[in-house]
Amino acid sequence: MDAPADVTAVPVIYKILGMSNDDQLAPLVDTLTQTPLSILKICRAYERHAPNHSRYTDQIGDEIYRLGQKALNITDGSRPSYQRMIDALCKQLGSPAQEDELADCPPSAPMAQI
Repeated sequence: MDAPADVTAVPVIYKILGMSNDDQLAPLVDTLTQTPLSILKICRAYERHAPNHSRYTDQIGDEIYRLGQKALNITDGSRPSYQRMIDALCKQLGSPAQEDELADCPPSAPMAQI
């Protein structure tokens, strides 16, 4: 049986987004809002704060997870791990992800490098 989820742990994607500035977040938000399945563009926080993307990083993270659930066909409402989402993305792009490469990425690295 799996251990219960630690609801106090902050998933790494929220930590990365929270450390990012508006310029680093802009390409990600642009990509999300241009994706037909994204609902970020109708999110109240986006409407109120864009282009100050650092003011609504939780909603950006929620949208990344929501799209990750769709891409991974997760229907039980569980949150996929960051590694699982990266693996699925790299598989779609034809480039295998190496777990140690992700671990070596410093937490202060710009979004473009992550």
